[in-house]
Amino acid sequence: MRQDIRLLGGMLGRIVREQAGEHLFALVERARVESFRVRRSEIDRAEVAAMFADVPTDDTLPVIRAFSHFALLANLAEDLHRERRRAVHVRAGEPAQDSSLAATYRKLDAAELDPAEVAAALDGALVSPVITAHPTETRRRTVFDVQSRITDLMRRRERAEPDEHSDIDLQLWRQILTLWQTALIRLARLRIQDEIEVGLRYYDASLFRVVPALNAEVRRALRERWPGVPLLPDPLVRTGTWIGGDRDGNPNVTAEVVHRATDRAAATALGHHLAELEQLERELSMSARLVRITDDLGRLADASGDDAPSRADEPYRRALRGIRGRLTATAARLLDEPPPHALPSPLAGYDTPADLLADLDILDIALRAGGGAALADDRLAHVRGAVEAFGFHLASLDLRQ
Repeated sequence: MRQDIRLLGGMLGRIVREQAGEHLFALVERARVESFRVRRSEIDRAEVAAMFADVPTDDTLPVIRAFSHFALLANLAEDLHRERRRAVHVRAGEPAQDSSLAATYRKLDAAELDPAEVAAALDGALVSPVITAHPTETRRRTVFDVQSRITDLMRRRERAEPDEHSDIDLQLWRQILTLWQTALIRLARLRIQDEIEVGLRYYDASLFRVVPALNAEVRRALRERWPGVPLLPDPLVRTGTWIGGDRDGNPNVTAEVVHRATDRAAATALGHHLAELEQLERELSMSARLVRITDDLGRLADASGDDAPSRADEPYRRALRGIRGRLTATAARLLDEPPPHALPSPLAGYDTPADLLADLDILDIALRAGGGAALADDRLAHVRGAVEAFGFHLASLDLRQ
C-alpha cells in the first residue's frame, strides 16, 4: 500500500511542480512535512495554521487542491490494498474473518438450527443499503470516471510484468494530470437533480453486478444447508435511497423532485434490463435443429411476432425479441422518456416484474433441459437476479416529512 501511495503521490507531486511551479510545490511540501510533525506531536496545529496566515488565496487554493487529490489517490490505494489482503487471506486458507459471510455460515453450521426455525427467522428478511447524499460528498462525473480509470490501471499494473509498467505509468500520469486540471467544484451550485444522478451512478459502477450476485450466493449457501426448505423466496438485499425524498426542512424537495427521483430510478432499472436482454439475445444463438426446445419456449418465441427468416430456427433469440418488446412497452407506460436499448413493438407491456420473471424462467428451464445449464447460470441468471432485486423501480424511496 505504501508503494502504491508513493507511486501515485509522487506522480501528483511532479505534476504540481510542473503545472503550478516550484514555489507552490515547495509550499505543498512544507505543509506536508509540517503536518507529519503535528502527527508526531512535535508542533501544534496552530503553528501549521500560522504558516498560511499571510499566504495569498491564489497560492492557498493549489495547496488545498493538491491535498484533496492526494487524499483521493491514497483512498484508492487503501481500497486496492484491502482487495489484496482479502486475496492473500483466502489463498492462505486462514479462517474467515468474523464479519464475513463465510464466518456467518460457519456459525450457522455450529448452531445446528432446526430448518423451521431458520425459515421463520428469515421470513421477510431484508437488508437495504440506502444511498444518501450531501453536497460535500458529491463528486463530478469526470472525477468519478478518472478515479475508476486509475483504479483499473493500478489493478493492471499489479498483474503486469515489470517491462509493462512504463506504459501503464504513462497512462496513470495522464489520468492524474486530467484530475489536476479538472475543477473539483462546478461553477453552478449543485441541485437535488444533480444529487439524484450522482446516486444512480453507483448502480452501473457496482450495484447492478454485486447485489444480484450477493443474493444468489446467500440463497445457494442457505439452501445447501437446509435443502427443501423454502428460504428467501424474495431477495435478501434490495436497495433504497433518500435522494429526492428527504423533505425535512428542505423546500426544494417538491412533488416534481419526487417524480424526477422515481422516474430516473425506474429508467435506470429498465435501461439496465433492456441492455442485458439485448446482449443476451446476441449470446443465445442456439438452433432448434441442434438442441431440444421446450413447448413453453416454442410458444414464447411464436408469441414474439418475430418472423425474420434469419432467426427462424433460433427460438431463444425470437423469444428475447418478444421480451424486449414487451419491456419496451412497459417503459413507455412508466417513464417520461424511453430508455436506451428500447425495441419498439406492438406487444403489450408487463404489468409486474413477476410477469417478466415468468418469461425469463421459461428460458432458464429450456436451457437446462437442452443441456445448457452453464449458459442458464451466466447472463440469464444475472438478469433474473436483477429483475428480482431491482424490479421496474430500482430502489425504494425513503420519504421524510
